[in-house]
Amino acid sequence: MSLPLHLVWLGGAVPLRGLENLHRLARMHEQALSEQAEPQPQDRPYFPLLWLDRSAWDQTLAAQVTPLEPVPGAAVPAALRTALADGLDAHVAAVRWLRLDAAPQAAAQTVFLPVLLYEEMRHALAEPWRRTDLARERLRSMARTPAGQAFLAGQARLGDMIEAAGADGAGPQFAAYLGVFIDHVRSAWARHGLLCLASDLLRLQALVWRPGAYADIGDAAGLLQVLPTLRRVRAAESVFSAHCTVAIENDLVFCAERALMQAVTLGALIWSLRTLQATAARLGLPDPGSPPDLARAVLPALDRRMPATPDLRPLYETPHAGLANYVNRAYGSHHLVGDPAALDPYFSGRQAKEMMIDHVGGFTGYQLFANVLAPACRQVWKSCQVEFGLLDYAPQLGWKTHGFGTLERLVGHGQRLRQGHPRLAGVRRELRAMSTALGLPAPAMEPLALRVSEVHDLLRQAHFEPARRDALVARALARCAQP
Repeated sequence: MSLPLHLVWLGGAVPLRGLENLHRLARMHEQALSEQAEPQPQDRPYFPLLWLDRSAWDQTLAAQVTPLEPVPGAAVPAALRTALADGLDAHVAAVRWLRLDAAPQAAAQTVFLPVLLYEEMRHALAEPWRRTDLARERLRSMARTPAGQAFLAGQARLGDMIEAAGADGAGPQFAAYLGVFIDHVRSAWARHGLLCLASDLLRLQALVWRPGAYADIGDAAGLLQVLPTLRRVRAAESVFSAHCTVAIENDLVFCAERALMQAVTLGALIWSLRTLQATAARLGLPDPGSPPDLARAVLPALDRRMPATPDLRPLYETPHAGLANYVNRAYGSHHLVGDPAALDPYFSGRQAKEMMIDHVGGFTGYQLFANVLAPACRQVWKSCQVEFGLLDYAPQLGWKTHGFGTLERLVGHGQRLRQGHPRLAGVRRELRAMSTALGLPAPAMEPLALRVSEVHDLLRQAHFEPARRDALVARALARCAQP
């Protein structure tokens, strides 16, 4: 059976960098299919499967930062359609196909990418949650191990909540809870830089629906040297593996078994539910009982506690030392000159975002349950990171800074402009769209991207060359001061 490599983008248009990564993965899959006429099941490449919501679909088609268009299934090579039919069964009828072109001078530039729309697949995503008995047995087995007993002993009420999660009718309630949570984040929390939480939850839901793999479009997907296969992800040693740093991350996940993925996801949802129950009690809100009703009651109350959203224009309108300070601090270094408090509005929400992801979203539970349910994960990951070319990979944690995504995109586009990227027309289209979002004049965007990328590169160089640090920082500050 063919397995999917899930990829998720919600909200706005898929950026140029993401489309380039998607094109590369789709090309790798087409090449693998052409080279392996009858691969063994353990060597069958996972097929890239892009999840968008309707907003992202419409805006991606409208943006046209690289040539793409929807095409009928009949226009897609038969081998691709066969791989999807094998992996998605009857749900293949819901697939939309995109034809993407790479850079004009690239060989074999046209690829076909299957897309599922979140709104159209909500019912299908809920199907596996009709039954949670196998996941419940996984959790009960975990609770009988020394590691599981030690974990649960230190967590109030978690054992009782695991039992309740296995009750008749609990699965559909958790599916509804996921839906309420994802929708609320998409509509209310995106402006706070927390749209990633909706993606975090959807990727777990997609992996429960069709086990396989997940890769972050912006980072991990651009670094994979080969596509996952059961052999490459060491599924015989551990059916679950994920990128490991100090904790298990969820920007690259391999899971070949639904029951274990559902058990890990239940761990995240139980952690989230426990947090919302405690929040309701603290706010004096009645507990309505069912998980989705609790989410409907508590999440709007949390909206009012979100930090104010600062305006990004002061960072970019009049170049000054604040830009260098922002760049340096956003990437984890220290303040350079002036009053650090001037940038507090951009950095003060970091802890709140972390709490929203880890506890309200439940991802501390995800990490802890995954560690106990899949004890071989860390060892298997050590092999996987070599296999996939991810030995030095670490996810970018600067997203907790307000405006970090804008900064990243400006840095990337400035570098593309300096290098004469083959898709400069797409770069310029994306910069024009950013000018509207930032409230800056469109003609200012190219010089701004160049300035930001040069300041970034100078400060990065200063970080890695301490002997030249002072001179490089001085150049960065001078570049900020130029008109």
